[in-house]
Amino acid sequence: MLSLTKSRKAGKTLLQTLFFFLLITQMCFAQWYEQNSGTIKNLYAVTFTDSNNGFAVGDSEIIIKTTDGGTNWITQSSGSVFPLNDVTFVNSSTGWVVGGDDWYSTYDRKQIILATTNGGVTWQLQFNDSIGPLGQLSSVHFINENNGWAVGGGTDGEEKPHFYRAFLRTTNSGISWTSQTEWIDTTGKNGILNAVQFSDQQIGWAVGNHGTIMKTTNGGVNWAPQIQNPEIVLNDVHFIDINNGWAVGGNHFFITTNGGSIWENQLFYDSSMIGGLLNCYDVHFVNPTTGYVVGGWDESRVYGNRLIIFKTIDGGLTWTEQVCQDTLPLFAVNFIDFLTGWAVGANGIILHTTNGGVVPVELTSFTASANGKDVTLSWSTVTELNNQGFEVQRKFGSNDFVTVGSVKGHGTATSPNNYTYVDKLMNAGKYFYRLKQIDYGGKYEYSQTVEVNWSPLTTYKLEQNYPNPFNPTTRIHYSIPSNVKSEMSNVTLKVYDVLGNEMATLVNEEKDAGNYEVEWNAEKLSSGVYFYQLKAGSFIDTRKMILLR
Repeated sequence: MLSLTKSRKAGKTLLQTLFFFLLITQMCFAQWYEQNSGTIKNLYAVTFTDSNNGFAVGDSEIIIKTTDGGTNWITQSSGSVFPLNDVTFVNSSTGWVVGGDDWYSTYDRKQIILATTNGGVTWQLQFNDSIGPLGQLSSVHFINENNGWAVGGGTDGEEKPHFYRAFLRTTNSGISWTSQTEWIDTTGKNGILNAVQFSDQQIGWAVGNHGTIMKTTNGGVNWAPQIQNPEIVLNDVHFIDINNGWAVGGNHFFITTNGGSIWENQLFYDSSMIGGLLNCYDVHFVNPTTGYVVGGWDESRVYGNRLIIFKTIDGGLTWTEQVCQDTLPLFAVNFIDFLTGWAVGANGIILHTTNGGVVPVELTSFTASANGKDVTLSWSTVTELNNQGFEVQRKFGSNDFVTVGSVKGHGTATSPNNYTYVDKLMNAGKYFYRLKQIDYGGKYEYSQTVEVNWSPLTTYKLEQNYPNPFNPTTRIHYSIPSNVKSEMSNVTLKVYDVLGNEMATLVNEEKDAGNYEVEWNAEKLSSGVYFYQLKAGSFIDTRKMILLR
């Protein structure tokens, strides 16, 4: 409730290097719920055309379909004997899947494309490269019923193989496919392709091994490399328009805001901090700021296998870990709107969210600060769902937590909210605070704990103004101790010129013990030296300040 925020494809055979993150919350549970896929086969891709109709594909020709948002999944017959790596639909009836055999397989069929026009009731084989080199198709993308593209790669199958990357395109719904095979090198690293996406009929991108990002501006007839990096395997690319795009793989996350002319390479996690391998397999954005990445740790991590889902709300600059379950990885994620999405992965796992994966109350900060006898607690939420409010709980010394107050929540809110609570202290020592967030159904969750080591003020204090010199405003801090004879102390704070003439009275009243700040505006005075003096009982202190026009 409350949180502080196989042969998959040519480049997805192994879990790659370390995942990165600029901002990660420590608690990692969110509103993702597991659905029953009806299979234990690995699922490599998922797509939904609306909130009800969706498809997922994976190992051993598996295709599953739902018509009720994933409550029930039904296995379809693909007629293939090979792994299916990707699926795309342009409506609830018309779609395509791609796949193929492993690089050194002895099957007759190699790269395959299947199509359906009746929602998967039947699938027809559109493309079957049984003559060319061994390999598979890794990704397929259609922007309408006619125009589509597929990419992949493989080897010629020799003892010392040569590797190639494949581009396919169609302008007639896949009735015919134009196939381009581009031989690259003998290492297999220089650009076997793992994913493709187009923003319109002319402009598209493909990513793959060797950190390859390629772009076409003529519908896939020609492709030009934008970047290459020998140490990176890029598994997926996603654009929401012709300018804004993201590519992921291994421990890297690439961002472009100008169509790929410049790609900013960010490194997620420092391997020395985490240990083990983490790989991101898929990325999906619903708008320029909100996106998701899925993947997983491999077995070399201290904690064993683990799947992860990360979310960003600032275009990928910072990320929050939403899910980190101890199981095999997730391979794909798909959202149909701002809130509704699915993620699929190893052993047939399917996770589903209807609120963007956020916890009912997503807490972004919780702090405590002391001022005299007061402790001010401040916290902020990004979103709230069914939030009745917060109990403020305090612990002193070896005592248990007790509730000292409550703050009403905002119910359901999709915009940030800020909260404060002021607690009065009596005894010196260390205090601990936590929040108990309660929803309208009575469920509750505790926040992290913050602490304050409080001791009463013992002396008066007048601080040097800041800034100094100033023009025309400055701030003056002073403190009133708690060990004065009476609960209140009469305090004056006045400003004088160099001749002793009183220029301003900033404070003239009784004050509780505590820390205070006063702002003085000297816009009507000329440049020069001035003095400010604090008087409280027998205490007097004077400091100099300079007004400089």
